[in-house]
Order: sequence, then C-alpha cells, then structure tokens
Amino acid sequence: MVKNTPVLDQVLSLYYEMIDEVHGELLLVSRNQKLLNQIEARKAEGNEILHVILNESIEGTSLSYVKAGLSNIERRKALKQYYMLAECSQPYLQKQTLLNFINSFVASERGIGTITYKGECSGPVIFSEKYVKKIMSESDMVSIEEMIRSYEHDCYCYEVSNMAELKKYA
Repeated sequence: MVKNTPVLDQVLSLYYEMIDEVHGELLLVSRNQKLLNQIEARKAEGNEILHVILNESIEGTSLSYVKAGLSNIERRKALKQYYMLAECSQPYLQKQTLLNFINSFVASERGIGTITYKGECSGPVIFSEKYVKKIMSESDMVSIEEMIRSYEHDCYCYEVSNMAELKKYA
C-alpha cells in the first residue's frame, strides 16, 4: 500500500516517461480502492496507457499482484511479450537504470530478469510470456523471489552499484 501521494506521483511519472520509450502499457494493481479511484480519475483525463486493477487476494503477496494483473490483461499475439512487476515503493530508481535493465535483459534472451544489488534481488522483475502459465499455477503464498530462485538457470540479474536507487519508501 502506498502511503504518500507525492511518492506515488514521483514513481508513476518515472514509469510514464519510460513507457513511451519501450512502447508499453502501465497496469497498476493495488489492494487500496481509494488509490485505484485516484488513478482511475487520472485515466479519465485521457491517459490510454494506464490501467488499474483491484487485487482481491487475501494473501496480498507480490505474486498475487502479478497474477491479478496477468489475469486482467489482454495478451497480444506478438513475437515476444514481456511483463514487468515494479512496486511503487522505489522512488529513487532512475529512468536510465530501468532502460538499461530492460535493454540488457532483452539482449540476454533469458526468460526472467531482475535488478540486484550485491546479488540480492530487489526488483523490478521482468518475465517473458513463457512464464505466464507457470506463474498463474503457483500458490499465492510463494514469493516472487522464491519463484525467481526456482528458475535461476533462466534468470538475468542486472547489478546496480548504487543501493540508494533500490531503497524502498516505507
């Protein structure tokens, strides 16, 4: 749950800027209906790349958010399709870091990618279309980190040198 609207605004503006460069769409999944109503109001102002989904899972794990998003998107018939999970709690993440991560992940031809600091997964996480069925069949009690570890052989880790970028807003 995001507690501070200015932090959310900062994070969303980062993803809005980036979306134009990667030609994607932004899907916000939350358990906070008030927050989703605020985002929906922004969408009403003409933002066609923004979609909002209520996560109704009791567990509220990161995997439950991914599953809620995946079950509510329309998959396009594309040669390669990727999905990125990013929590709105990392306001210091830089646009160039995200773009470098995305580009190097795609070039790696791996199925899952994550940003790490000293080998520890911190997110965001990207996964390819081939993992959608596997993710949807996982228990909501499994964390995204556990899932990444189970497919370590197909995981690309993008190491950052500045821990401050991955600092989470409490």
